[in-house]
Amino acid sequence: DAEVEDILSRSTGAVRLFYWLAVETGMRAGELCGLRVCDVDPIRKLLRVRQAVWRGKVQFPKTKNAIREIPIPFQIVDELRTHIGNRADGFVFTTKNGTPWNADLVLKRHLRGKLKVTNGHLHMFRHTFATRQLQAGVPVTVVSKILGHGSISTTLDIYAHVLAEHMEQFERQRARILGTYRAPEVGAVAEEQQVA
Repeated sequence: DAEVEDILSRSTGAVRLFYWLAVETGMRAGELCGLRVCDVDPIRKLLRVRQAVWRGKVQFPKTKNAIREIPIPFQIVDELRTHIGNRADGFVFTTKNGTPWNADLVLKRHLRGKLKVTNGHLHMFRHTFATRQLQAGVPVTVVSKILGHGSISTTLDIYAHVLAEHMEQFERQRARILGTYRAPEVGAVAEEQQVA
């Protein structure tokens, strides 16, 4: 989480927007590379995920869950508007020739090359997004839908450690709450059961 914030603070321009979208939407790097101008809905404040680009080739989602709409904060809407400018079509993140970005090159040239994040990978933004949402108490079904997972069990498997932390937190809270009440004595409970 701290590493992601550091990367965002040291990045500028289009690549910063790319990382920011990744951490605020949970989109895969290939989905961000495949994002088209027409997939951005600034009025409804959302992005439509309909395709991905992998090594320069457009690919369509393998499952229907991967096709989805993701809400975005209004601050990103403003940044996207500025970045897109007057373009009516094409990819949101393009090279000078108008071709979509290559996620491998973003990783190699910027994240590892320029920023020297040697162990960094683009998936860390998606992971941070999911972890933050689950820690904030967003239902796992909602997180799973936004991530475009094929099933909720995929989300549960990947983020089991976060959910385990939630259970520990629940146990601590319950212990604090129960600590404020006096438990009924065993004899009293037995009497109550007889009366019932």
